[in-house]
Amino acid sequence: EYIHTIHIRITGNIDGTAKVLLLLDGSNIDVDSIILKKPDFNISVLSFEPKILQKQIKNKIYRSIIIKNSFSVKLGGDWYSDSAVLIYKPITAHKGKIKIEYTFVD
Repeated sequence: EYIHTIHIRITGNIDGTAKVLLLLDGSNIDVDSIILKKPDFNISVLSFEPKILQKQIKNKIYRSIIIKNSFSVKLGGDWYSDSAVLIYKPITAHKGKIKIEYTFVD
């Protein structure tokens, strides 16, 4: 069976605003990142957006959301890869806690 959908739920509380990006075909992004392992699948979470990445991600943004203060948001949709990359980019936030739950559906 093949992956066809991804569901991501992000909850938490931050002291300002931030942007979260879900990238298409994240396995082709060359970064050192935190890997959240699940058997046969992984999701990478980046807490920064270095300038070197800006060119790589320019045409790969699948979903983009703004989170602020206390939040609970859902991302996802059609997905045909066994990996994903989320980028967390603080705008005015300096601290907080974020929980990411995800499911790859086959």
